[in-house]
Amino acid sequence: MTARLGEDAAIVADIVDRFLFRSAPANAVAIRSAAGGDDEKLLVELRALLYDHALPTGLPRLLARVRQTAWAARDRLSLDTWRTIRILTESEALHLSEPFDPPAAQTYLDQLVRRAAAFSGLCAENMTRGPNWLFVDLGRRIERAADLTWLVGQAAGEASDAETQRLRAALEIADSTMTYRSRYLNLFDIPPLIDLLLDESNPRSLAFQLAAIERNLKELPRITPTQRHESALRIAGDIRLRATGTNSLVLAEADATGRRAALAKFTDLVENAMAHVTNAITDAYFQHATRQRTGAAPSREAL
Repeated sequence: MTARLGEDAAIVADIVDRFLFRSAPANAVAIRSAAGGDDEKLLVELRALLYDHALPTGLPRLLARVRQTAWAARDRLSLDTWRTIRILTESEALHLSEPFDPPAAQTYLDQLVRRAAAFSGLCAENMTRGPNWLFVDLGRRIERAADLTWLVGQAAGEASDAETQRLRAALEIADSTMTYRSRYLNLFDIPPLIDLLLDESNPRSLAFQLAAIERNLKELPRITPTQRHESALRIAGDIRLRATGTNSLVLAEADATGRRAALAKFTDLVENAMAHVTNAITDAYFQHATRQRTGAAPSREAL
């Protein structure tokens, strides 16, 4: 987003509102001011998201949680992987009283992207393809599927004059600009975007993530009755069938108000399904305490 601060003020405000501040608490005044050409408040908000350690939804808090999680599993990580995680999660020293510098912020974010890519490459090349790796990849695929559907919903959920700019930004965020242009040149439209989202041959598409989720779930061990129940696999298989049987032209249809109701329903369906898959995996493999219904009668052994 920092790379777009030099573009038209109203477009920048729309993109930031859609793709950044709708996923985190933000000051609506900053959006309105930026749309009017005054981006000072917007810069304050961006600086807080990037550097403020006290902000629960900020980047420093997220990196701290990544490091904490990696530290808990450090005995299962190679030395190179752990070193990469430490470099990735190092926070930039910056006083929030200093003026926000968009070029410096862009450089910092570019460094984070390269470090994250290095970590992803180490996982792909160095981790043993056992249950540990399956859970790592499952987490990545589930999160990416949910994020992609949310992103498309924000970019194409309703028709507007800024639709082309939203589509361009969404493709950049999803790292699919090159693939889109190789197929559709520079003709930005909703049906091609949705078609790309549902193309299983595109490694950044929703369909690719759903196929990977289903494949990984089939390879997980099934020891306990809950694991043999395969709730997560059934949910993932069902949503994958729904996605592959979806017509992009139907999802792209807008009503008289410009709202794409079918697309909104589809994105909500996928996001809810990913949440249910996550819960089912947690119950089957990470729930060590037996759940007990409130008000249940005591067992006979306890009487």
